[in-house]
Amino acid sequence: MSNIEMPIGSIVMYAGDLIPQGWCRCNKQEITRKAIGDANFDELAKALNIDPAGKSSLLLPDMQNRFPVGAGQDAHLGALGGPDPHTHKVEQFEKTYDTSKIGNHSHKYASSWYKRDFSSGKYSGIDTGGGNVKKQKTQAAGAHKHTVNVTIEERTTSEYTGLNRPKYYAVNFIIRVG
Repeated sequence: MSNIEMPIGSIVMYAGDLIPQGWCRCNKQEITRKAIGDANFDELAKALNIDPAGKSSLLLPDMQNRFPVGAGQDAHLGALGGPDPHTHKVEQFEKTYDTSKIGNHSHKYASSWYKRDFSSGKYSGIDTGGGNVKKQKTQAAGAHKHTVNVTIEERTTSEYTGLNRPKYYAVNFIIRVG
């Protein structure tokens, strides 16, 4: 980094773990006027949009687990932000499926047919000739297929439904302080 002149306050991506002299990690660490000298401290404070008058220390930006964004109308210089709110709309979906046609077969009675309270007079019973209704079957209906209707209601997900970032390669963000 010594053969390129970069202004104090420059933030760059750095793949190494040993930070070069005159640079610090952007990890919200406190840096003092005494550590980098008056001229460098004042220049760094101005680059970070901080008035250096009367200050003996300042916090460096925290770029850990963050993506940089160009300053502009939606993100002012030095602003911190989170993911853009977004939702996903799932349209109503209806589909009819037919089962395979299989040979002559019968079915067991659905429990909703025999687990009823007959006291209201609204229901009729199933005459199984005294046998256990749970073991009885319907009359065979020959080879046939069944139709099944599936409906999924329309819905919208809530905002911030997980991280929304591309594949990444993690690096250190470092800032020139001296």
